[in-house]
Amino acid sequence: MALGLLGSAPGPGEQVDTTLSAQSHRMRAPSVPEVAPAAGPEVRVAASGSARGTVRDWRRAAERARAAAAAPTAGTPVPGSPVPTSPAPGKPTSGPAPTGTAPTGTAPTPDAPPVVTPPVRDPNAATADIRAYGAKCDGVANDRDALQAAITDMSAKHGVVTVSGNCRILTTDATPGITLATAVTIRGTTPGATLGLDADKITSFRQMFGVTGDDVTLQDLTLARRTGVYGVMINLYGSRGFTMDGVVIDGRRDVFSGQTFHGIAIWGALGNAKMLGSTIRNTDYGLFQDSGVRTTTDGFTVDRSTFTGNVLDDLEFNAPNGRMVDITVTGSTFSANRADRIGAGFGVGLANVQNARIQGNTFDGYAYEPVHIEDRSAFVTVADNIFRNSFTAGLDWASHVWVADASHDITVTGNTFDTSGNGNRIDCVWVGPGGNHPTVTNVTITGNTFRLRPTARTVGNYGATGVTESGNTVVTLA
Repeated sequence: MALGLLGSAPGPGEQVDTTLSAQSHRMRAPSVPEVAPAAGPEVRVAASGSARGTVRDWRRAAERARAAAAAPTAGTPVPGSPVPTSPAPGKPTSGPAPTGTAPTGTAPTPDAPPVVTPPVRDPNAATADIRAYGAKCDGVANDRDALQAAITDMSAKHGVVTVSGNCRILTTDATPGITLATAVTIRGTTPGATLGLDADKITSFRQMFGVTGDDVTLQDLTLARRTGVYGVMINLYGSRGFTMDGVVIDGRRDVFSGQTFHGIAIWGALGNAKMLGSTIRNTDYGLFQDSGVRTTTDGFTVDRSTFTGNVLDDLEFNAPNGRMVDITVTGSTFSANRADRIGAGFGVGLANVQNARIQGNTFDGYAYEPVHIEDRSAFVTVADNIFRNSFTAGLDWASHVWVADASHDITVTGNTFDTSGNGNRIDCVWVGPGGNHPTVTNVTITGNTFRLRPTARTVGNYGATGVTESGNTVVTLA
């Protein structure tokens, strides 16, 4: 697997420091000095344009400055991890050309969302309880070695490791997070079964799991940070068939406010990944891919899941130098995002993503736009969602769906845009180049319901072409 701009690929057990790498490519500006680790997002600065036209560049500068100021002084990668380097400024030229499966170049039809079924639980699969390997799961004893032993045993049999109680997983430089290198299932068997990530020192980067193998499944578990260590709960270094089913990731940023901690980071090629009936809460990024990653994600489904209390983006499907196709986010709830600076705080972010569907979700409680589409993203459907109490910050690019930078063939249909919570001026759908970039083309906005206060509009078109509106309903609010 390739890390592209980040250096050599990590081996099993190695950890990647994501403290600054999490910053999406749209957030970076050259005027802020680098601090270690200097990670992958590239520079994009608009040369000219109105306030709305340069919003993306303001956001990058502000977010980058905030990240640099908040970086821990001990933020160097752990031994054995690649040392990332910054790419040259400018728009990436190596990214793939937009592609789409629609033969006529039109966005997908907003059909009913696909039915997603959880993985089959094989009653005949080999099964081992973590306690049989010496775990106590009393919240006090260190159960890391017992968990690793059970996983090693069951991986050889493509089996199931069962977990009950409150298991403390203490990570150190010598005994880092758990590597999942082959097909295995880790399943909770009691309500609230928890694997708690602990660390001998909070100044070193830590992860719970590093996934390098195919067909890894996590089921009915809570993965919780026990201390203020910085890092990530799950690093996906390359996998097909990775599944989270009924899993809670709790970064506890509401308790440990000082250190950056993410839910899931993508560093390598993925295929047919699923997040089903799961929750990511109180993290920085819930899920993200660094801008330097050049591999392909071919299929990532998020269904019936919950995202709440996260500090940056909930789901950041970010591939300016890689490729992401067939991304589906359905039937999920996004709420109470805690971003307080421009540059982040999105429910779903798409950058150079092809063939995506965001459907049947609820977005409630965002200072900034819940859906952010940019950087050559194409054949995207935003359908049957409810937006309320969103982009409440008093900024002139306020919107619920924001589309920019050469994105094309976007359909926005069947949504309810409720601006009753917006005292600020807002365009429910914002379309335009977003600075000194190619403009947006072929956007269809149809069959939506707009509940508009006097300061709200249905669509703000700031230079996009091929924008059509039809069959929308406007309800005027006092």
